[in-house]
Amino acid sequence: MNRQSFIIAAVVVLATGASARAFVSGTANQKWGAAEFGVGATVTYSFGTGEQIVSESGTQLQSVPISTIFPAGYELEVERGMIIWAAYGDLDFLRQQDGLYGDAVDIGIAAHPRPDGTNYLAHASLPPAGDLHFASNLNNGWSYIESDPGAHILTTAVHEFGHSLGLFHAGAEKQGVSIMQGGGLFDDGNHETIWQDDIDAMHFIYGPAAGATWDPLFLNAPGSWNDAARWFTNAEPDAATSVSVFNGNLAVTAPGEEAASLRLGGMSAGLVRVLGAGELQIAGATMIRHGGTLAMLGGAASTGSLDLSAGGALAQRISDSPVATLAVTDTAIVAGGTLALSPAGGFTPASGEVFPVLTAGSVVGEFAAVEFAGLDPALAVNVDYLSNGVEAFIYLPGDFDADGVLGTSDWLALRGNLFTDVSSLGQAAAYAAGDFTFNGIVDHEDFMGFKSLYVAEFGAAAWAALAAIPEPSAMLLSVLAAAAVSSHVRRRSA
Repeated sequence: MNRQSFIIAAVVVLATGASARAFVSGTANQKWGAAEFGVGATVTYSFGTGEQIVSESGTQLQSVPISTIFPAGYELEVERGMIIWAAYGDLDFLRQQDGLYGDAVDIGIAAHPRPDGTNYLAHASLPPAGDLHFASNLNNGWSYIESDPGAHILTTAVHEFGHSLGLFHAGAEKQGVSIMQGGGLFDDGNHETIWQDDIDAMHFIYGPAAGATWDPLFLNAPGSWNDAARWFTNAEPDAATSVSVFNGNLAVTAPGEEAASLRLGGMSAGLVRVLGAGELQIAGATMIRHGGTLAMLGGAASTGSLDLSAGGALAQRISDSPVATLAVTDTAIVAGGTLALSPAGGFTPASGEVFPVLTAGSVVGEFAAVEFAGLDPALAVNVDYLSNGVEAFIYLPGDFDADGVLGTSDWLALRGNLFTDVSSLGQAAAYAAGDFTFNGIVDHEDFMGFKSLYVAEFGAAAWAALAAIPEPSAMLLSVLAAAAVSSHVRRRSA
């Protein structure tokens, strides 16, 4: 099977009269399943992990893991591009393990840098190749939100999956009646509505979808689709399940019980994504576990408790104004979980900024891992575990005055506050006072940490000129630090 990827550039959606439409799909057998048109198919797909691919020019390019180019929760957004087509054609999508490619899977979803001189967002192949490649070197990256400068993931995914299912580009005469025309425009800006020509094309190639209720095989779990509510109902999911809350509310309740539970990923991974003006409300308790992810990309979520102790993850978007809020009424168990931070489109975090992660009645444990996609490599993040919440502090090591450089004012701040207990201050104020190690007191460790950075940056001679007083003795500082630490009550984690 030849699976060479190329850019689709031909028109194969034809109209035959004002009252009826007929469609062809390029040449014979350019569909999945049986060669006969009007017969449904099961299509397998896999997300790429960095396998070698061949570009449309024939030049070999090393692909990159698709997870490195998209914000958290990208899988759901890409999969929605398939759901839209399956709502009209007799199609089932079955996800395979990540990293499969070539003949091992029908549609390999990958990413690679676009070659010089090209300006596409993505490209896809007709069956029996079907592979879909997203560009990894866009100037503004990719985004879920239309107002962000990045390319819109869903718009691109739906258009490209049209190619992967057997549709060429539509010509100028299809402007406004097919998403396969040009950049893949949607009717009235609704990204979950495709045009009648596209619906008719799915009917012609794969036959109509089998009613409003169907088994979504791509979830790898029994379930049904409620067309009016646009919602999947599942029993206890035993694999990857995704839930998306857009401009509306998702209320999870348990009538007659004290607590309601939203459980994700019984054996594998699950995702709840809140964005736009969406609101997630859990009456009682929520459990995000077994690899499940709660992705706060906008909107708000409120819950009785949060449990990430079995490997769950919280993905949080940040910007200069609140993008998303997570409020936990009772206990937030973050021990064992992962915090994945990422900036909203176009926003660049700066040294000295503090961002709320969640509020809670109490916080148990500390995140096992903290990730920050897109952060300037010169900057670092410190997570502060307060009695009533969690917040993240962005800083340039040693830059106590947040002016972007190590200098005299930073040294004066540290020297002037040596032996000072700053545990009652917020992260930004404590760091401004010289608490280099975030242990709640400006002590010998902070002195040595700053000195090491300064010497590494400017040299020993420059440090000697900066240090107007002799270096405090380690013994004296350790004695004073021990006395001050006894009053330190805040928990901090670098």
